[in-house]
Amino acid sequence: MSLVKSFLSHLQQRSLTENTIKCYRNDMERFQKYLDCPLDEVTIVHIQNYLIELTSKYKPSTVQRKFAVLSTFFQWLKTSGQMPTSPIPRWQRNKDRGFCMPKKHKTLRFEISDNDTNRLINVISKSSSVLEARDKAMIALMAYCGVRGTELHHADVGDIGDAINNKMVIRRPKRLTGVAREVTIDISKAASHLERYLILRDIENLTKTGVTMDYDAPMFVNKHGTRLSARSIRRLLVRHANAAGIGRLNPQQLVHSFVLREIRSGTGLDELQERLGHFSSSTTKLYVTSQFKPAMSSLDELSIGCVCET
Repeated sequence: MSLVKSFLSHLQQRSLTENTIKCYRNDMERFQKYLDCPLDEVTIVHIQNYLIELTSKYKPSTVQRKFAVLSTFFQWLKTSGQMPTSPIPRWQRNKDRGFCMPKKHKTLRFEISDNDTNRLINVISKSSSVLEARDKAMIALMAYCGVRGTELHHADVGDIGDAINNKMVIRRPKRLTGVAREVTIDISKAASHLERYLILRDIENLTKTGVTMDYDAPMFVNKHGTRLSARSIRRLLVRHANAAGIGRLNPQQLVHSFVLREIRSGTGLDELQERLGHFSSSTTKLYVTSQFKPAMSSLDELSIGCVCET
């Protein structure tokens, strides 16, 4: 088995998603095509020259992601004893001792207005279709409650708490430790849409199977009755946004707009940080920052501090 296949097998054992593993595979295959030597003979010079090539073609965020894949791969080779040392030292971000990555420009996506949000929901047909009621409920949860697309994907019917208090439990992975944690949020602004969807779906389920929905059943399902994927949620949102004349839209933009509205209404940053699951408070503070440092995308961002042998 090749080193890359063994590495991908290791990632599967860590329960990474198929999309994540696919990205790792594509990045490693591209790096192999660039190389003129086996993977276990790669040096820091190869890494530096490869980064220069990437920086001339991709955005800083893409370069950083591809570099992170290489760093993880070579660290795995070292840990598994297949390579004595990693060609990517831990000081790769230190300009004085090697090279630094191009800086990624942190910006906020454009805010979706309340009128656009209403258009987005109203553009969906008002028929008694379960799927259309589902789409309205999902968009309302994202726009009015700040629920992410991945959180909708993992939600179960039993996550809805007391109907009177309009509470819902969402699950977010804990960074670094990988331990999931639960956060209870207020869904009063989306309750009517969610209630209508669940009633229609319960009726449909009762008609087909003779029993009501189980609490462990996925909250949002596709036409086949299986859990709706995060990718499908994004595609549905794009379709409805185009129909409403808003243009290309993704779940994160709805969440960003929700956070900005919450800040203007006086919600504290600590509360928002906990709600959004941000690892660093500086990420949450971006929402109240009005000015950003201009983004840089030239080759000058990649400083090479070593002399490459020819």
